[in-house]
Amino acid sequence: LVDAGTRDAFALPGALRGDSGGGLLWTGLVTTALVRVGETKGLTRVPQSAASVIVATEPLWASAFGLLLLGEGLDPQCVVGGALVVAACVVSGLEP
Repeated sequence: LVDAGTRDAFALPGALRGDSGGGLLWTGLVTTALVRVGETKGLTRVPQSAASVIVATEPLWASAFGLLLLGEGLDPQCVVGGALVVAACVVSGLEP
């Protein structure tokens, strides 16, 4: 479906030699691996119930940052889904 030159430019290790190599390394090492290591270390320092709430609200934080920093919009389905996540976190934090 693509010519050999395009395929070689976007396949490893060709992608690491081209202009996108720095971006691929940054995305793979810093914004994925390093963040996951930090998140895992941080979550070991809080109780399990707090860790589960933090992990469950990740999509809300991603939406909030996308809205505030990138000017992305939220459709009604996203708002309802976010409200359900928040409601579930509140209910899970209630004493039985």
